[in-house]
Amino acid sequence: MTKTSIKIVAIVALAIVLMNFSAVLTKHTNTPDELDEKHREILVRSVGHNLLLHAGDSTSRVLPANSVGDNIYELEFENQFAFKPDTLVNIVRKNLATEDSLSNFLVNVFDCQTNEMVYGFEIRPKYSDIEPCLGRSQPRACYRIQITFFNKSEEPSFSTLHYVSLFTLFGLGCIALIASPMLKRKSRKTEIGVVNKIGKYQFAEEQGLLIYDNEKISLSIKEVKVLKILMSNIYQLVSRENLLHEVWEKEGVITSRSLDVFISRLRKKLSHDPSVKITNVHGRGYKLEII
Repeated sequence: MTKTSIKIVAIVALAIVLMNFSAVLTKHTNTPDELDEKHREILVRSVGHNLLLHAGDSTSRVLPANSVGDNIYELEFENQFAFKPDTLVNIVRKNLATEDSLSNFLVNVFDCQTNEMVYGFEIRPKYSDIEPCLGRSQPRACYRIQITFFNKSEEPSFSTLHYVSLFTLFGLGCIALIASPMLKRKSRKTEIGVVNKIGKYQFAEEQGLLIYDNEKISLSIKEVKVLKILMSNIYQLVSRENLLHEVWEKEGVITSRSLDVFISRLRKKLSHDPSVKITNVHGRGYKLEII
């Protein structure tokens, strides 16, 4: 399998993991459609009812709670009233915070006439509750209370993360399983197997390497072919025609100049050992000698 194939497989496996991750999150995250809105409306109205009772009003109506957005409810009252922030906080805690699924919310109180927010607080057990201005009584006026509920599952649950981890491990396992044979082949390829001695050099034909002491010198495919032919005919003249035929003509390309270029490169790569020579017999060919 080629490197390109491995990359494609890795991308596909990663895409599968991400799709499963998205699917699991969608499955385990609450949405407004899944929430019992009627139950919330009753709880919100109970807040208004108890707030009026503490204000000494047991006869005026608490108007229906209106949904004004996703998980946002507004409560209006028939008559004006005064309230203490401490009392409102305690009533909301008693009516809402005891509900496990509704334990995160924001409460804002608006003046009906000016539409200004006169009081607000936030209760989120995961964070520090925000309760400003306790003890400051609010005067008798027309008020509108807005309650915003936050989904409890703002983050993936343990079970969600568990599923995601399984999908991720599965995807990584697939990549490792497919890539392992290639990596093993590559490892075997980089291991130095059978070598031939050329002076102080070792010639590892299969790996395309010349080794001098601990230095590894890479050879191109055609450099390997040229050196192999010369080494097989050491001290003997190898004609240009033979080299061109074996290295280039079999591939359908004949270029005399290319042979001279590759001989020059081989000489440079063999230059660490002065005893190794590639001698040019003008107009006839080359021979490899170890002096």
